[in-house]
Amino acid sequence: MTVYQYSNENDINWTAVRGRKMRNCFYETIPKEESSIKEIEKKFKKRLQYASMGRFGIYHILRALKESGFISNGVMMPVYACDSIDFAVRKAGFRPVCYDICGEDLNGDLESIKKTAADSGSKILLLPSLYGNPADLAEAENFCKKAGVFMIDDGAQSFGACLDGKMVGTFGDSGLFSFSAGKPTFGHMGCYFWTNLPCHFSRTHHWFYHRLTYFNYFFNRYGDYNSRKLYRVKLLNYLCILMFKILDIADDDICGFEEGLLAKIGAGNIGGGDLQKERIVVMKSAERILQNSGFRLVKAQRGISNNNKLVLIAETEKAAEEFMAFMKKCDLHCAYGYQLLDNSPEKYPIADSLYKKVIEIPIVADSGRNKVTLGTIKRHVHGSIA
Repeated sequence: MTVYQYSNENDINWTAVRGRKMRNCFYETIPKEESSIKEIEKKFKKRLQYASMGRFGIYHILRALKESGFISNGVMMPVYACDSIDFAVRKAGFRPVCYDICGEDLNGDLESIKKTAADSGSKILLLPSLYGNPADLAEAENFCKKAGVFMIDDGAQSFGACLDGKMVGTFGDSGLFSFSAGKPTFGHMGCYFWTNLPCHFSRTHHWFYHRLTYFNYFFNRYGDYNSRKLYRVKLLNYLCILMFKILDIADDDICGFEEGLLAKIGAGNIGGGDLQKERIVVMKSAERILQNSGFRLVKAQRGISNNNKLVLIAETEKAAEEFMAFMKKCDLHCAYGYQLLDNSPEKYPIADSLYKKVIEIPIVADSGRNKVTLGTIKRHVHGSIA
């Protein structure tokens, strides 16, 4: 593995410590006896069920909740989050009810959750831990127990992160983690969820779509996150979008080729392996670079994180726009944060104040590319300071 360390000066000394070559977590070498979902279940301490995507893991939990006779006036969810959770809530037949976020880690704000529960009468809380940083899960769990609120611990973006000795995704009454190119569990598709409720449904099979999504991921997303150059095949992406609109994969079973693959990806995010160590080094490097720069690094406020992105918050929208333009000019992938899930931003002062100022930059499994990314960030922020 290649490890980069600081020098005693105010710069980074990119000293390579040679060893086993680190690979993408999609292919990371994991002992066979550790690369099974049963081994992950032992560490997760939950009985896991498969869903084709994270949104469908949430959907199955909510559907089981509805079938159990649980009554709630909507599902509470953060106003700043991936719109897939809004999709899942609506598909399950519930009404989304948004709450505000914490400005430090962009996770749900506990006081806003409490106020939203009181004002809306909702008895279901969906609490994601964004960007690999644990949300205030323990306190939220305590509140939900006292208030009779059903809590779903959405660990889709934070598998491998821990809080109070428990893995993110295991708090509350149900939970999940999932796989995609924008998560620590970097893969083509898939989700594992658990619930204390009876959850049974007839399985469907769309093996062609699963294979197509795998090839689309490999050719069109793998290259964005690694230095290995692959030919882009845009047709694959268009086909995936079209087939997702045509097919209903909500009840899909796992395909044979995916079982070992997803288990390996999961195992690569547990126990402080090479990939997690690289992410820690990159986060610490970025934090040092961004000191007094006009940009702030989003990081964990509690527990142990598993970050697969550098998430920056600019002081102004203009500064964010200029940063994005500079990174793209340097041919480095970056993106704005999420759109708000409610069209009434005045109800969410923290999320509204940060809108269009959040920037996401992938931390990859290629140490050399991380070095280039950090160097490019440093060039821009020093230029901004000047």
